[in-house]
Amino acid sequence: MAQIIVMPALGNTVESCLMSVWSVSVGDTVDEDTNLCEIETDKSTMDVPAGVSGTVLALLVEEGDDVPVKSPIAVVGGADENAEAVLAEHGLAPQATGEGGEVDEGGEDDLTPSADESGSGSATSGSSDSSSSNSTAARSAASGRDSNRPGGSETRTDAHGAPAEASDEELAAGVPEVTGEGGEVDEDGEDPLAPSVDADATQGSGSTQGSSGSAAGAPSGAASPRARHRAEAEGVRLENVGEGTGPHGRIIERDVEAALAAGPRPTAGTKGEDLSGVAQGTAIGGRVGQADLAASTAPTQPAAPQPAKQQPAAPQSAAQAAPAAGEYTETPLKGVRKIIAERMINALATSAQLSYDASADAAGLLALRKKFKASPPKLGYNGITLGDLVCFATVQVLRNHANLNAHLVDGALRTFTPVHLGLAVDTPRGLLVPTIRNADALSVRTLSDTTKELAGQAREGKIDPALLSGATFTVSNLGSFGIESFTPIVNVPQTGILGVNTITHHAVLSDDGTVGVQQRISFSLTADHQVVDGADAGRFLADLVRAIEHIDLTVLG
Repeated sequence: MAQIIVMPALGNTVESCLMSVWSVSVGDTVDEDTNLCEIETDKSTMDVPAGVSGTVLALLVEEGDDVPVKSPIAVVGGADENAEAVLAEHGLAPQATGEGGEVDEGGEDDLTPSADESGSGSATSGSSDSSSSNSTAARSAASGRDSNRPGGSETRTDAHGAPAEASDEELAAGVPEVTGEGGEVDEDGEDPLAPSVDADATQGSGSTQGSSGSAAGAPSGAASPRARHRAEAEGVRLENVGEGTGPHGRIIERDVEAALAAGPRPTAGTKGEDLSGVAQGTAIGGRVGQADLAASTAPTQPAAPQPAKQQPAAPQSAAQAAPAAGEYTETPLKGVRKIIAERMINALATSAQLSYDASADAAGLLALRKKFKASPPKLGYNGITLGDLVCFATVQVLRNHANLNAHLVDGALRTFTPVHLGLAVDTPRGLLVPTIRNADALSVRTLSDTTKELAGQAREGKIDPALLSGATFTVSNLGSFGIESFTPIVNVPQTGILGVNTITHHAVLSDDGTVGVQQRISFSLTADHQVVDGADAGRFLADLVRAIEHIDLTVLG
């Protein structure tokens, strides 16, 4: 029996996932372990196994779609089963698909007749029945309920297998539109075969377009309603557009846009007016406007003789005068990158962020790192890095600075006893921040091991989404890139983030008056000034500097 595969829920906080790549096609045979697709959240990437054996009957979403969790994404069953029938049986509207599972851009019913703008009636006889059935199916899809089941509810489970009830919005967001037979849909998402109804034709009085109801003289059904509306708005005659690129040569909105891009065309003007004798218009894009029409119909007066003189060259248009743009690649923000962008903007817009810089003598830090590196491997200390030591010192200092180990939520400051340290990690998919739970209870060696393990999982895209939230303070280390100072952005609702910079050489004056060279490591603390005053930030950095300069004692403590 055919099964509907849904978008899995990757943690309690994940509401939707990006369909990254389909690994199968319609007609492929799969088993329980076959990977159907790869999906992304703002935190990780994972493969989705089929979980059942059979033939792929339908793929309900496209690559790049953002799909709510637990929404249908595919149908797998017997080769002789019908995907639309399976979806209908479960009270879900089938997606508009053609051969090979292609989906139209508009996502609308391929065979549903389109009504006119005024809504004065249906385009064809019997369409009211069709509209009624489609509306019923659409409502069924939006609610996600099966009318054949008692209570009309769908059994769902949460991330731990416990029953969970789907919300209407959750199901409606991921359930595709109803389709007709054949599955052929034009670019506008409208029915390519249904007769078109013009607003003027339905109104009846004063129309010069004839009883066919076509717009601007085009044959009935030759242009989609969206194309007609665009043409009327832009002043484009549909007969000048040529053959459309929609099904059966139908003109769709894309064809009107192409005609606009191709160059100036005469506008439709007022009904009955002939614009063929009007020169190129003075409106934007060379379109013919009312002023041009008036000028063309005004009586011409003989021009007074003028002395011959050199006429200045016509000024170039802005497009002609501007240098040609170079080649470029445009990539829409999506997935992790889009989420990062939104969160960074939100962080700066909702918090009062201010940064403070300080530096510490790195001699003790470098000496301890050297000892660890030279220690016997069986002790497990030789993998501890300078970054690990800085994180350990930061965690110890945060114990005494509650307003920086905190969240600011709805005007209330939540201070935490344990330190859940967020660690900014550069990954191929963008910046991720795994959380080291109860970092203040870990030894320096355990903290180092945990840091490496979580960073590796984040870079591979295999980290548990639950480990990418809940941090109470974050550390971002750019020292390996030679960065001497930067302004990290607080991950709201946290109230602080520490930037770790590179170690640099500084000239210092000794007590005996001699000049020497000292290696110093600098830090950039960004704090939310709503709850962290400048003095608070200064005290934190002063404590951190002392902990770094006496790192051997900090580790022992």
